[in-house]
Amino acid sequence: MKQKIMQFLKKWIIPPGPLDLLSNVRSGRRSHSIIGFEESKILARNDQFRNMFVGRRCFVIGNGPSLNKQDLSPLANEITIVMNEFYMHPILQEWQPTFWCLADPPDNYSSQMTKIKEGMTRANPKAFFLPISMKKFNDQHQIFPQEKTYFLKTKGMPTKTDKLDLTKIIPGSYNTDHMATMLALALGCSPIYLLGLDYDKLCHRSKFPHFYDSDSPEKQDDLSKYPYLHRIEFALNKYRAHDVLRDIGLKHGQIIFNATPGSFLDVYPEAQYEKVVSQDQNDCTDIANLRNKYNVLLTPEELQLIVKSIREYPACKLLVFGLGNDTPFWLEFNRNGRTVFLEDNKQWFEKITKSYPEVEAYLINYQTKISQWKYLLDKPFELEMQLNDQISKIKWDVILVDAPRGDCMQDNIPGRMASIYMASKLIQRGGYVFVHDCDRIIEDVYADKYLVRENFITQVKSIEGAEILRQYKFS
Repeated sequence: MKQKIMQFLKKWIIPPGPLDLLSNVRSGRRSHSIIGFEESKILARNDQFRNMFVGRRCFVIGNGPSLNKQDLSPLANEITIVMNEFYMHPILQEWQPTFWCLADPPDNYSSQMTKIKEGMTRANPKAFFLPISMKKFNDQHQIFPQEKTYFLKTKGMPTKTDKLDLTKIIPGSYNTDHMATMLALALGCSPIYLLGLDYDKLCHRSKFPHFYDSDSPEKQDDLSKYPYLHRIEFALNKYRAHDVLRDIGLKHGQIIFNATPGSFLDVYPEAQYEKVVSQDQNDCTDIANLRNKYNVLLTPEELQLIVKSIREYPACKLLVFGLGNDTPFWLEFNRNGRTVFLEDNKQWFEKITKSYPEVEAYLINYQTKISQWKYLLDKPFELEMQLNDQISKIKWDVILVDAPRGDCMQDNIPGRMASIYMASKLIQRGGYVFVHDCDRIIEDVYADKYLVRENFITQVKSIEGAEILRQYKFS
C-alpha cells in the first residue's frame, strides 16, 4: 500500500525536487547532502573570502620534513596557508600565516587537548578553517577563537565539475593539504605554490615524518598497524584528489606548482622555491636602484605590483599609455619581452625617443576633451581610437594606463577616458590592466565601468589613504 501511495505522489502530486528530498530523508542521507538553516548561517560567513585574492600568488605549506631544508623567512609578506601542527615551526617567531587549516574530526583532538591549546597560543592567523563537524566541539572547548574561526561543509571526492564555493558544500579532504589547496583556489589565488608536501609516506614502513619529527618514538606516527596495501590505496586516493584540483584550477586560469624538493606528488608542474623568492628579492633591490636612477615618480609599492605581473610572462607584451621618466625602467624590467609606449604630447615624445632611440613608441592623437567625461561615459563608440596594426592587432599581457593628462578641467586636456576604454579592448584574456591616479573621479568611474569592478584585484594607496593605483585581471 505504501509503495502505491509513493508511486501516486511521484506521478501526480510532488514535483521531482521535493520528492528527492523526501527520499533522501527516508534513506538517512539528508545530513550529508543538505545544508540546514543553522549550517547555512555558519557557512554564509565564508562569502567574504570569495575571490579575495584574485590573481595574487600564495603558498600552501604542509608539514613535511623538507621544510627543514627551506628558508621560509622570505614569505613574511606573502599570502600563506598553513595546516595542523605548523605551530611547532620556529618561523612563527618572525611572521604569522594568513590562514590556518585543520581538517581532522573532533575525536582527533580529545587526546591532545593540552598540546594543541598550548600550540595555538603561538598561532595568530587572520582566520582558521575547520570542518563544520568541529563547531560544537570548539564552542565547548574554545581551542580556536570564535571570531576568527570559519567552518566548511564537505562531502565526497572532488570532481572536475566542482565549484569551490565556501558557502556551499565542497569536496571532502583525504588530507588537510586538500582543504588548504581548495581554500587557495576559492580565494582566487594564482599561482599557488605547494611547500612541505613530500608525499613520501609509502617510503616509510613504521613512521610518517614531519619537519618536527625526531628519533624519539613518541614524536612519530606509528603506521605499522596498517597493511601496506591499505596505505597504497589511501595514497592513490590522495593523488587522484590533487589531480582533480589541478584541473579545477586550470579551468579557472589558476595554476598550481609543487615547490617541495624531492616530492613524490608529481601531478603538478615543479617549481624551485629558492628561485621564486630570490627573484622577488632581486627585483626589490633593482626597483629601488632604477627608481632612483631614473627619478621614477611611481612609488616602490606601485612598481613592485606591476613588475610582479610582468614576471608572470616569460616574454611579456607590455603596453604603456604615456612616455616619461619611467620609460627606461620598463625597458629594463621587460627586456625579455616587447614594450610599446603611446604618447600624445609631441614635444615629450621627441625628447624621450631622442634620449632612448631603442624605444618602440608611437605618437597618437586623442579626440576627447576632459570636460566631456560625463557625456562620453555611455558612448564607447566615441572613445574608440584608430591605432596602427602594431598596436590594435596584438592582445597585450599587461597594460599600464598613466596617460594622457587628466589633472584639470581644461579643454586642451583629453583626460584618460579613451585610454582606459582602449585598454579594455586590447588586453588579452587573463591579462592585467593597471590604472594610475584612481583617486581622481574620471579614472575611478571609467576604470570600474570599462575594466569592470568584478575584474578588480587590488590597489595601492598613498600614505593619506588615497587610491593611487588599481589593478584589474581579465578572466
